[in-house]
Amino acid sequence: MPSLPLAVTVGFSGPRSWYSYENHPEHNPADSQTAATAWLKNRLSSLPAELGLADHHFLTGISQIAIGGDHAFTVACRDLGIPQIISLPQPSDAFLDAHGSSGPDFSPEEKEQSLTLLASPHIIRERVAAEVADRHARLVETNIELVRQSDIIIAMVKPNDPGRLGGTKDLIKQALRWNTPVLVVTVSLESGIPSFQEKWEENTAPEKSCFRPPAHPEETKNLSLPETDKSESIIPAKDTYFATIKNHASAESKRLSGFFQDAAKIIIGTHFAATVCAVLALVLFKNYPTSFFYYSLLIIFLTTELGLLIYGYVYHHRLHESEAASRWAMNRLLSEVARSAIAFGNYHVGFTHLWTLNLPASLQPLLRTMEILQLRETRIRTCDDWLDCRKTYLETRLTDPGAQIEFYTKSAAKADRQYKHAHKIFTYAARSAIAATALKLLFILIYVVFHHPDIALAKAALGFFGVLFPVVAVAALSLAAANDLEARSHTFKEMHEFLTRQATLLETATSEREFSKLLTQTESRLLGETVTWFSRRSFTGVA
Repeated sequence: MPSLPLAVTVGFSGPRSWYSYENHPEHNPADSQTAATAWLKNRLSSLPAELGLADHHFLTGISQIAIGGDHAFTVACRDLGIPQIISLPQPSDAFLDAHGSSGPDFSPEEKEQSLTLLASPHIIRERVAAEVADRHARLVETNIELVRQSDIIIAMVKPNDPGRLGGTKDLIKQALRWNTPVLVVTVSLESGIPSFQEKWEENTAPEKSCFRPPAHPEETKNLSLPETDKSESIIPAKDTYFATIKNHASAESKRLSGFFQDAAKIIIGTHFAATVCAVLALVLFKNYPTSFFYYSLLIIFLTTELGLLIYGYVYHHRLHESEAASRWAMNRLLSEVARSAIAFGNYHVGFTHLWTLNLPASLQPLLRTMEILQLRETRIRTCDDWLDCRKTYLETRLTDPGAQIEFYTKSAAKADRQYKHAHKIFTYAARSAIAATALKLLFILIYVVFHHPDIALAKAALGFFGVLFPVVAVAALSLAAANDLEARSHTFKEMHEFLTRQATLLETATSEREFSKLLTQTESRLLGETVTWFSRRSFTGVA
């Protein structure tokens, strides 16, 4: 099993209030809160074994921070050391001061409890999940986001509770529509003592194959953390995690890129050489007398042609079977994803750009884990000053020697130079083929009109070049297409212009919010260029 950890997100929703003293005088509502917290701690501890999670999986919670059930879940996560994301229908200050039809949602004491929990180190992020004005619509949208981000959901309900729009029962219905496993926990009172009856909803139980533990893509399937960087905690340091992925993917990308480019040259070169042998054999067979010497040459040319064709075919088949192009593309994409994550440094910000780009679905568990590690570690150890973060980012990511601006400058020049060379070869070869064919036509006309017998050699030579030069032209174009030269030249020039302008904007940013937006925009564009390349490269072979 791989030892590179992956996060499993557990969403939660529960009632805002337990059984009141007025309706149940034999029961203290605080006892329900204590019992719910204890039950959730035990259930979260037993959940990995029931879900069939491996040693490299770790839980991450996601919920709101309302009173009642949300508080119980948050305390349980805190006590178990489970990272937690708070997903709210509006900013936390407005959420804690909100009023419903029956008055304030939080009493002063409850608001203070929520603020204390929000300050806990295990809370790795507060995010606003809704953008609508209507209160009920905000709650519905928050439920949708919670389901979207959860691998499984724990939903606590009271019996005979009709539910409300945007409430827990509405969340259960949403989860079932999306085929997300839901553990429904009914909280009852028996002789004044809270009891909990759980049930996986029909057709959503893990044993019915609805749930699949998050898995690694093939490229990181057997990747593990260095032994020296492993600790007792399953949750690794982000720097080690990101660097492990980047180093492995970069090495694989470089190896597969070299193999693909060598294979392209070999395949095109062998077919070009085979064509030369075929034309020479044809010239010998048609234009020279039959003798042992000429037949020997003919056999040599045909044997060489056959060997070259077989070798080129086998190499092309090997290239296709190895899936070198798609594996190279995926490893380079992984390398750039990790490089982008590293570029954020100790700045506390979510990797929102990873979710707006069309990245392969197989990467999503890994991407989610990377974002959780970034948020978890930077919540405690973030930049002391955003200006320091900006300076570090500008230097290491954009402006220093070897950074992205210099990379795109050199890469654009190299791709442009290679593309121009290929275009020149095509142009000269095509013109030469036209000239050779025109001259051959002229000699044939001379032979027909004047019956000149002495131009056979000229016809043969011109026929040879008339076939050879078009092959050279096509080979140049094929090699340029296989190496994506024209697209790379154009893209790299655009990226250089964008990054140069973006560096200026980052350097003159006047607020942390402006810097955060520019940072995410820059990383989105950088990674977006790789995603676009990935889409082309994955399905580009050697023509």
